[in-house]
Amino acid sequence: MDDHIKKLGVAIADFLFLALLTVAAPLIVYVDAVWIGHGVPECSATEITQETLLFFSALLFWIEAWRRPQDRAFFILAGGFLACMFLREVDFLFDPIHHAFWIIPVAVTAVVCAVPALTHRQAALQSAADFMNRRSCIYISIGLLIAIVFSRVFGSGHLLWNHLLGEAYKSQYKAVIQEGLELFGYLFIFYGACLVPRER
Repeated sequence: MDDHIKKLGVAIADFLFLALLTVAAPLIVYVDAVWIGHGVPECSATEITQETLLFFSALLFWIEAWRRPQDRAFFILAGGFLACMFLREVDFLFDPIHHAFWIIPVAVTAVVCAVPALTHRQAALQSAADFMNRRSCIYISIGLLIAIVFSRVFGSGHLLWNHLLGEAYKSQYKAVIQEGLELFGYLFIFYGACLVPRER
């Protein structure tokens, strides 16, 4: 009985924490779009929060790679994937060097992080299969779908908002919708990454 109550308590706590994360996304966008009033430029609370979440999500996977030698190859690869997303988000830092220069650090990160998985393919596949059955994977998958797919489709001005708003449509609408949804997705990814150490 006590075990069931404990599990129920954990589930309720997780739900409440996710509710806070859900509210956080529109509040941060509100700070940029309304309170500060500059929309959602590259140097904004929304963008900085996105980049911070991705950075620490990748870091959490790499910390687990150090702690769990048997799963190291997979966790390095997973952290590398999130690190590549982070580097893509901070592409403006590389633009002074050359337009689209972000491709170079992303490619280097991808290759370096893929080497352990290619070297230890069997262990990496086994760890990946095990990870797919974890709660953390569910949250990360949902976050990726929101950030990479849903934000692009739903936030597209050409597909939806131009037709609905007509001449009232402004490019800031697309930025606010897309960046807000991306932030929402990254919050789920970060939450999933935070669960990984608990699933040891």
